[in-house]
Amino acid sequence: MDVNRSAVIIGVGHVGKRHALKLSKIFKKLYIIDPNENSLNWCKDNIDNEVLLFNNFSEFNFEDTSESNRCVAVISNWGIDHHTAFFNSVNKKINKIYMEKPFSHSLSKINEISEYVLKNNITLVSGFQLRHSELGEVIKSICNKYLDSQPVQITIDGGANCIVTNGIHFLDLACTIFDKEPDEVFAKVIKSNINPRGNHLGFWEGFASFGFINQRLNISFSNQSSIRLSCKIYAKNGYLTISDKGNHAEIIVYKRNKKEIENDPRITRTGFGFEFTSETIQNHDISNTFENIILSLFNSDNNHDISRETLAAKGILAALISSKNEKLIKLPLNKNNSDYNIEWPVS
Repeated sequence: MDVNRSAVIIGVGHVGKRHALKLSKIFKKLYIIDPNENSLNWCKDNIDNEVLLFNNFSEFNFEDTSESNRCVAVISNWGIDHHTAFFNSVNKKINKIYMEKPFSHSLSKINEISEYVLKNNITLVSGFQLRHSELGEVIKSICNKYLDSQPVQITIDGGANCIVTNGIHFLDLACTIFDKEPDEVFAKVIKSNINPRGNHLGFWEGFASFGFINQRLNISFSNQSSIRLSCKIYAKNGYLTISDKGNHAEIIVYKRNKKEIENDPRITRTGFGFEFTSETIQNHDISNTFENIILSLFNSDNNHDISRETLAAKGILAALISSKNEKLIKLPLNKNNSDYNIEWPVS
């Protein structure tokens, strides 16, 4: 355990509590800021380290002013509050920040944070654990080895999983898998007031389709179903599925019959994919990804790029803009877009 460094956790709801428990295994001292007294009491009862509790940022100060250089801020409150939490953190001279998704709640707010990061030598990383676990590289390798091509299409579907809350993870992953940014989005989504974090926060169902030149990500969720999301990634002669198993992602590969392909290799002669033997069922470990991301912030050689860390957040907000305007949106959007300053109730 590191006794010389510390962490400031802003927001200890469901995600923040999980982060706090993991951070307590890394740092001896934790500063925790949350307006909810029940959340603070939970931290007091469940974390054995030195824990200093605050209801808001105005009450918070380091015990030693030099701590700011040896501290990481973990922003895990609501998305609508990320912008404020970021600037509160940097005003306390904290220059290492882990920002949960979604990055912020408007394109203009994302841009303000990005510009400040670049001008002030702030190290910032977003909480996309699928990407940071290197799952994208594993998927590309499997597709090349077994399915005869790089991935060409990703489909995500399921019940009440929220296009923004969960869809954003797969948009970020798709950027890694396709090794490019999306160039267009078309979406039709509907906001429901069923967000478990609060009725003032959105929970979107519908579909969003992102183009990556000649590859595509399609996301479709229904708030009328309680079924967990499923993920299917297509390549030339098969596909693979990814399932969240908690501390690991389970990958199962399905491939077309080899003789069937040899008899007629034309792409228009489609066939079914069949599950391979057990050797192609892989478990990709993500159990320590959060801890590794946090420690990377203290590494002067880290390569966190603010444009990459904000890419999925900008894309998912563009999907909401596409739905609002009922038209295909070309990406990236710039400051001249009429919806650039809209603040969305994202969680």
